[in-house]
Amino acid sequence: YSPVVLLGILGMILAYREEKKRNLAIVASSVVLTTIVAYSMFGDPWGGWAFGPRYLIPAAAILSAATGLAISRFRRNIPFIITFIVLIAYSLGVNTIGAMTTTQVPPKVEAVNL
Repeated sequence: YSPVVLLGILGMILAYREEKKRNLAIVASSVVLTTIVAYSMFGDPWGGWAFGPRYLIPAAAILSAATGLAISRFRRNIPFIITFIVLIAYSLGVNTIGAMTTTQVPPKVEAVNL
């Protein structure tokens, strides 16, 4: 739903390579992995515990902070900047379309009167 956040993985790797940021990178990556593993274990066949982006918000926040590390490290790398711009444009497009079309599907209470 937001592929630009995946650049945070690169930022985590860069933080791990620096001695001063290594402990922070270990804790942050542990939180991200624990969130993904814990929420991917739900097994309700009726969709009540459906795996979706709402469960990934804590992981996305941490990865977004690490994305800043990747951007500051590769800010002069033209292929990285082009990739970043394409990913951010796609992420913004998908999130904007989701927000704009949500009102097109009315809930059952409103649809009965239509």
